[in-house]
Amino acid sequence: GENQYEDMARECLQRQGRAAQNLKDEVVALSRGDPHRTRRGKDLLVAILANNCFQCDRDPDHCALFVAASRFNHSCCPNA
Repeated sequence: GENQYEDMARECLQRQGRAAQNLKDEVVALSRGDPHRTRRGKDLLVAILANNCFQCDRDPDHCALFVAASRFNHSCCPNA
């Protein structure tokens, strides 16, 4: 749920160092969903995570962010 994304955003913002900054840069470059709504800081990260995270099949209480997979060109609408 939304709290899960808030927890992930908080963890991302708390990480320090070059690798952490590179990860933040990669995540912030992902789609945030609604391009007309301005968001900053943690609210921006929460929107990005909510739009790009995948639910884990083995543990439905967890989700994961795969930056490369989030960049795949796709449509959420059924096309078959």
